[in-house]
Amino acid sequence: MKMWYDVVREAWKAYYYQNTPGARMRYLYGAKGEYITKRDQVEYYFNAEPAYFAKYTDQEKEEIIADIISNGGAFCYDCSGFVSKLNGDWQYSTAQYQSRSFEAPSIAEGVAGSFLYKNKGGRHIGVDVGYGFCLHMGAEPTKKNVANGRSGVVLDRLADQVVKWEHSFQGRTVDYTGATNH
Repeated sequence: MKMWYDVVREAWKAYYYQNTPGARMRYLYGAKGEYITKRDQVEYYFNAEPAYFAKYTDQEKEEIIADIISNGGAFCYDCSGFVSKLNGDWQYSTAQYQSRSFEAPSIAEGVAGSFLYKNKGGRHIGVDVGYGFCLHMGAEPTKKNVANGRSGVVLDRLADQVVKWEHSFQGRTVDYTGATNH
């Protein structure tokens, strides 16, 4: 079982080092931590989830491929893959939420190391790192998403979310003894 502060520390570490050669991290829907260095590896995900990737133009798909395989490749995660990396509970976002050990009455009452979940606007999961902030995997690395700081591990204020987090919950594989939100 991991301690809540280890979850928070690992999330911050991923955020700060996500552009470091050998530790690069990128969002790729369906990925769970694979180190991707080749075009056909990215295309595998495009082909596995054609409905999801249909929102991207051919040019944007080329941008995604180029960014991921540049500089020797990247560890690729979707949102649930990132949270699974943090808590060791390898499940999709909805399954993680459904198997929670405790749910806070509100987002503001969650503690650091808690996980955040929303279903509105698409299923998504992230981690509360305390002090009103969260870290989560953003979107695929198109030029637009990279320029807007929305690709890879993204830092957001909980209050600034466009589609607000709906649930703050404690994961079943994390010990929250002593956890606070400040």
